[in-house]
Amino acid sequence: MVTKKVDHFLVSHPLGMHARVCSRWIKKIQTLRLADWDCLEEWVWIAYQDGPIPADSLFKLLETRIPCGAEFDLLMDELCSYNKDVGKELAFIISQDAFERSE
Repeated sequence: MVTKKVDHFLVSHPLGMHARVCSRWIKKIQTLRLADWDCLEEWVWIAYQDGPIPADSLFKLLETRIPCGAEFDLLMDELCSYNKDVGKELAFIISQDAFERSE
């Protein structure tokens, strides 16, 4: 599962702690319908206003729907613009998971 890989990354990567989520973001995620992709754009925008992207909760959303094509590229741009090292690593995790699901 994506979440297990991301949790491991956030714990093991020295920059991962910058992407940890606080309790108010967990509450925010719980109010969203997980399959509602439209809410993700708004959620990411709000996250930017509030500081670092809470990547672990973002990936909990993504577990229900792995983006592809242009959607995938846009999401990776968002992650990499936050922090290139963290973004690249998370992009790799998503792409590997998407590839495994497609086989």
